Amino acid sequence: ANDGDQDITAVALRLNAGTGVGGSVNHLETSVDTLSAAAGNGGVYLLEADALNVGAVGLSVNRVGSDGALTVVTDASQSDITSGGNGAIVLRSTAGGITLNDGTDGDGTAISAHGTGNVLVQTLGAGSGITANADITSTSGSISVLAGAGVTFHAQADIRTSSTGADSGSIDVQAGSGAITQDASSALVSTGASATVRLLAATDVTVGDIEVTEGQVSITATGGSVLDADALVGGANDGDQDISAVALRLNAGSGVGGSVNHLETSVDTLSAAAGNGGVYLLEADAL
Repeated sequence: ANDGDQDITAVALRLNAGTGVGGSVNHLETSVDTLSAAAGNGGVYLLEADALNVGAVGLSVNRVGSDGALTVVTDASQSDITSGGNGAIVLRSTAGGITLNDGTDGDGTAISAHGTGNVLVQTLGAGSGITANADITSTSGSISVLAGAGVTFHAQADIRTSSTGADSGSIDVQAGSGAITQDASSALVSTGASATVRLLAATDVTVGDIEVTEGQVSITATGGSVLDADALVGGANDGDQDISAVALRLNAGSGVGGSVNHLETSVDTLSAAAGNGGVYLLEADAL
């Protein structure tokens, strides 16, 4: 297993490797505030000690020449966490939240795994959440976002992948002691007939857009409700489809949808259970 020694302690850390960063068994242990990592032909495996921001990092050093004079050497600003060669990205924190930002490259992405590379973003601390201000993507890998507390997807912060078989392209989001909250403009997207999305929260799940038009979706709000992030339009239900899938499973400790703001769906097969409230759904077509 991973050791307890902090390999790198700093305010900001920029990692760039032609192959990989860390190992799948022996992760690189860090204690930093801001991180960017790029692996050209492999994966990225990091275990952070406390709170962490994914963003942009660049720096300069003074190189001492043979005459004792200084020359400035610069590593240009690098954004995000990226892998190459179908490498996985594993980013975990033992105590503290993880915030995913775009950095300065303007691509709207915080984490991007190449090809079949899988992604895990996880906070191990019971009170530690995950906040996405930018996208988490893989070409066809599975993506898990697992928080000890809540998970929040702010405006335009998506999870995007595709499924080419049962062992690829799934989306798994879990809030251990809080809610899963999507902004109305946040989307969870996986394409392909074997695509699956599973959301599990201790309290509420607020849905922006979930687009798995050929696959299946399961949403569980153990101690709360499954709600629509979209605002009402003229005091009535909006026209945005919250969940598009072949099959949909909804389970809530309280209710599903609202009496005024229904959950809008476009699915073929549906099952919904509300433990202590009502079920309010507006389906787009045959069901």
